[in-house]
Amino acid sequence: MEFKRTQIKIYNYTYTIEFKTNDEIKLAIDKNKDTDNTYIGACKTSNQVILLSSEMHEEKIIPILIHEITHAILNDKGYNMKSFDEEDLCCFVEANFCEIQRAVGEFLYKQGQPNKDDNKGE
Repeated sequence: MEFKRTQIKIYNYTYTIEFKTNDEIKLAIDKNKDTDNTYIGACKTSNQVILLSSEMHEEKIIPILIHEITHAILNDKGYNMKSFDEEDLCCFVEANFCEIQRAVGEFLYKQGQPNKDDNKGE
């Protein structure tokens, strides 16, 4: 499936989801261009953009999208990652799981791909 640029809501913010090559993502976020790091996703909270690799296998898109949505929420809610422990993680999941699931569903809907949960009970 060919994924297309789209916008989704994450709480009160509208994020643009863009598909770029790994090198384009690296140039957009890596301050040290000399590293050998490979980037397949990034969240630029300053301008509400999530970058996903156009080079990764389709099956990896949703897990990486969930990862980047999580970055967006962590930033928006002002979580201090230096003191984040297991209980904080559990509270984060409890408080934000439904929003993450809703945002992913919106992405899939706008891509024209049905959410797998839509077919349950048939």
